[in-house]
Amino acid sequence: MKILKKTFIKKRKESVDFAKQEMEIQQKLIHKNVVRVHKCGEDGVIKKASGKTIDGLFYLVMDYVPEGLMYDIIEHFEGVGEMCASFFLKQLLDSMEYLQSNMIVHRDLKLENILINSEMELKITDFGFATYYNGSKTKGYGGTLSYMAPEVSELKLYDGYKADIFSMGVILFITTIGNFPFPEGNK
Repeated sequence: MKILKKTFIKKRKESVDFAKQEMEIQQKLIHKNVVRVHKCGEDGVIKKASGKTIDGLFYLVMDYVPEGLMYDIIEHFEGVGEMCASFFLKQLLDSMEYLQSNMIVHRDLKLENILINSEMELKITDFGFATYYNGSKTKGYGGTLSYMAPEVSELKLYDGYKADIFSMGVILFITTIGNFPFPEGNK
């Protein structure tokens, strides 16, 4: 479950827009390698054990993937080698092809946004920076620097699909050998 407090994200208007767009995008996505959203909304309420109520929450109720982050698995094994990395890459490519066929770019692909289930299937999650893509170049800083294409971090116009592919290359590199390809990613 992902919960965002409206009063926190209203401080930045674009954050509200991102939250609404994330809910809209994730509701549409039905693919074996994308975490499925079962319910979402802007009217969430939490009642704490103390009796205090917190309302005005954005929420997404998603598949539960108890096996955890791909990042933790890769870190534990310090990379999984070429054969296993190619197994994961095939799934990642399949899911990215699906996103592109739906005119969506993720813009924050990283090991920390990929879960792995008990059948070793990848599940892409966290579409907070995702957006619709019509083929024109975009400008905007979003995502995680160590996985980001240079043109994105330099605030230049970029192709969202190509930026996602760059991030996939970083993921493949880390998955294979256990280290980031660029010194900045190792900090």
